[in-house]
Amino acid sequence: GDGRMGSTMIYNNERSSERRVRVGNEPNRTVIWNFDLRARREAPILTRIVDMLPLIKTAVPSEVVLDAEVAQSRPNLNTKGKGYIDDFEGSERPTSLAIGRTRWSPSSVLEDSRYGENERGRFIWYNPFDGVQRTDIWPNQEEQLEAQNRRADILALELAPNARSAESWGGIVAALSAVNDFSQSKFLEIWVRGEEGILHVNLGDQINEDYVANGLLDTEDEPFPGRSTGDGLVSKEEDLGIDSRDDEAELNFYLLLQDASFDTTGSLDQRKQAFNSFYSEPDPLRSN
Repeated sequence: GDGRMGSTMIYNNERSSERRVRVGNEPNRTVIWNFDLRARREAPILTRIVDMLPLIKTAVPSEVVLDAEVAQSRPNLNTKGKGYIDDFEGSERPTSLAIGRTRWSPSSVLEDSRYGENERGRFIWYNPFDGVQRTDIWPNQEEQLEAQNRRADILALELAPNARSAESWGGIVAALSAVNDFSQSKFLEIWVRGEEGILHVNLGDQINEDYVANGLLDTEDEPFPGRSTGDGLVSKEEDLGIDSRDDEAELNFYLLLQDASFDTTGSLDQRKQAFNSFYSEPDPLRSN
């Protein structure tokens, strides 16, 4: 007799580059194997038994053939054992920084910076009237008709160097939303186009806003009685101008600077008349 036997194994492994795999994109592994056997042996006894039957005569010797095969497929449809319907941790929750010029204020000197007040240059920031084409910032939007016809607002920064210092700096600060929690935020995206200079970005929950470095809150907002702050709004009565004097205090103060014999102890109209006599040049900012 004779025989043979054989076996086959197939192994397939598919991986995923995602750290949190989504349902339908899971990494999988499949193992398929089989074992087969075939044996054949002549059986003369079977030939004699058949020949003993009436009217039957064998023409070839009898033989016994045994075929056997075992196969198994062992798939693992998710080698990580879990999948995410939606990856909320990988989702974005963007918070836009202010682009408007009025949302920014001059920056104070940073405590850990090697630049001080003596190196501060003249720093200006503004929003160009026409902005820029959106396709100048995002060229991949060129095929979008809507993007080609739209302009984007930008915040332009310019620094005039301090002539008395070899190196100059300037800065602006703005407050982020006081409602959102940024403790889990990981990325900051800023699109910058410049030809020279270095842009430093400082983030923190406490940043010094004492621009003039005098340790005082420089505001015309009058504090409430017994408190160091007011309502945060400058009313018409609190708007005292650059000299921090109201109309009556200005009349008394500036008239005393003149060596003249005007009687400034009279009525307010008399003082105004005297003031106009010394300062007859009309204010170009006034309409009348």
